[in-house]
Amino acid sequence: MLMKKIILLLLSISIFNNCIAQQTITDTLYHNGFTRNFNVFLPVNYVEGESLPLVFNFHGLGSNMTQQQFYSEMDTVANEQNFIVCYPDGIDNAWNSGFGGSVDDVGFTDKMIGYIHEKYNIDLSRVYSCGMSNGGYMSYSLSCELSERFAAIASVTGSMAIGYMPTCNPERILPFMQIHGTNDNTVQYNGDGISASIDDVVSFWTEKWMCAPIDITFTDVADIDITDETTATNYKYFCDADLIGELYVVEGGAHTWPGASFEIDVTNNDFEASEVIWEFFNQFSTENPPTPLVGLNDNVLANKFVVQPNPFTNNVTVEGHITINNLEVYNINGRLLKIIPSNELQTTIDLSDLQPGLYYLKLTTAEGNFTKTLIKK
Repeated sequence: MLMKKIILLLLSISIFNNCIAQQTITDTLYHNGFTRNFNVFLPVNYVEGESLPLVFNFHGLGSNMTQQQFYSEMDTVANEQNFIVCYPDGIDNAWNSGFGGSVDDVGFTDKMIGYIHEKYNIDLSRVYSCGMSNGGYMSYSLSCELSERFAAIASVTGSMAIGYMPTCNPERILPFMQIHGTNDNTVQYNGDGISASIDDVVSFWTEKWMCAPIDITFTDVADIDITDETTATNYKYFCDADLIGELYVVEGGAHTWPGASFEIDVTNNDFEASEVIWEFFNQFSTENPPTPLVGLNDNVLANKFVVQPNPFTNNVTVEGHITINNLEVYNINGRLLKIIPSNELQTTIDLSDLQPGLYYLKLTTAEGNFTKTLIKK
């Protein structure tokens, strides 16, 4: 069955190539000892010299630029919304994205941005990156190492290498989107000791914003296709009124691109990944990023409280110089788990019933609110 699907995929790509030939330009750049290939897709309404947004779409491990262009179907969205898509090719069908190696894919991407801008006059304030699997890892690497070039990034079935995360020190923090299936056996939702869990990736980036995402909305995606054996929930992460990230959790979903017409494995058909990625990207530019997400009052409050021990096993003690009116404990997805009244300078809370993992503690005071990430061992 898998071989039949692969043969069908190759035939479909052949037909696809004939259909898009006039709108796709295959180009090359020489970088770091390699001649590198990439496809540039121009939307049907493209006018020479017009300054359009650019989206990079990176393929997964073992795939290539043409397969990613066909599989993700982002060209359809680009035609409707009038933006350019670049599909690069990795050396040996892979991206150097946190696992070591000498291939300079970040530098290659940087050079592509300059080259495509010179050739097509792209809007440099609206450059974005997304990718599938290894391409999702690559998008996070760009967020770490080339953040000054991008307005936002997205990962579908990707994650981050655990050993790479401590080295990630971006010049600016980017809004992010993660789309992941709970039954992904290639990049596991809960991590595998090499790659971080998706919850840890979300926590990593929200903490980079210096603001724990207590203001979270979650919406069940309408189960349009009841035959696909999956459902999906969309989480939006806010600090104050600013959207900084989104997570789509696909219950039962495999290592696949939601909404793809070609179903290699269990694929969610209730939403289209390419559509929601663009809807997310379209809100951001480097000229109009989310505002700083921790107010001066919050920074002052952070210095007025001590939360210990952290990591903890059973109990956590919160002590401050001002009265704590109320404490609230949330899980990683923003669900309220506990409300603890206080009206004291010091409060000890029993969290022995919680499972090991990441949580958020919100303190309410007369001077404002303060949020702290908790880690249960």
